[in-house]
Amino acid sequence: MTHLENATAAAYGNETLLGCGSVSSVTLREMSLKGPCVVSGVQNLYAEELVFVMSGAVDIFEVDGEHVAFEDNFVSILQGQRYHLHVTSPGTAKIVTATVPAFLEAEKVAAAKAHLKKLTTQ
Repeated sequence: MTHLENATAAAYGNETLLGCGSVSSVTLREMSLKGPCVVSGVQNLYAEELVFVMSGAVDIFEVDGEHVAFEDNFVSILQGQRYHLHVTSPGTAKIVTATVPAFLEAEKVAAAKAHLKKLTTQ
């Protein structure tokens, strides 16, 4: 469940299925959020959700205020984790999320992460 605070615009792009070799069933979704705004929610649908920041200034915090550290341009939100995503700039932030279902094996998840990092840093 996600709650938008002070969001002036939220555009959701098409969802696409990522398939590279043996990696499949990772769904990608593009979003454009016009800041400043806050998106709050609980990631409860997937084993893991990867949030890639393509442009704009974005910070992610856990409910207790702890800053979630980015690895390169993405952050991992695990199942059950509560979060606040802050778009801190007045412009538009472009975000790509990748949802990883629980049934994927660990090596497939690692391959999907590597493939997504490669796609989003080009």
